[in-house]
Amino acid sequence: MPAYLFQSTISGHNYELARFIQDHCAGHLTWWPNSAALPPLTAADCLIIVPATTGAGEPSDTGRQFAQALLAAAPVPAAFWVCGIGDAGYGADFAGAVTFFDQLLAQTGGRRLLPPLKLDYELDQANQKRVLAALAKLEGGLNHA
Repeated sequence: MPAYLFQSTISGHNYELARFIQDHCAGHLTWWPNSAALPPLTAADCLIIVPATTGAGEPSDTGRQFAQALLAAAPVPAAFWVCGIGDAGYGADFAGAVTFFDQLLAQTGGRRLLPPLKLDYELDQANQKRVLAALAKLEGGLNHA
C-alpha cells in the first residue's frame, strides 16, 4: 500500500511529530512536501495527516490549501489516519485541525484506518508510545523501525 505523510507546518510540535512518524515507518512512507501537487489517490493508498491547528481550532494556511486540494480531487478513496499535537488548555478547540481533516477525509470518500489521535502539548515519551501503538495497528503493511 503506497503511504503518504502530509504535514502542514515547517516547525514546532507537529513537525516533530511528523518526523517521528517518518522515522518509525522504515522508509515505507513518502514525505509529502507542502508545495507538492496532490498525487492521484486510489483505494490502495494510505494518507497519514499531521495538521497544525491555529487560532480558534482551524487548520494553518498550508492545511487549508491542502483541504482545498482534497475537495477538488474528491472523491478521495484512500485510507487515512489523522493525528496531531495541540494544547488541551484550548478546550473545544484543542487540536481542531485533527478533527477537521478526519471529518473532511471521511466526507470525501476516505476510509478511516484508526480514530484520530490528539496529543496534548508535546511529543514526550508517553505520547511517543501512543503514536507507536497507533502505527503498529495501521493496516496496509507499513513496516516500522
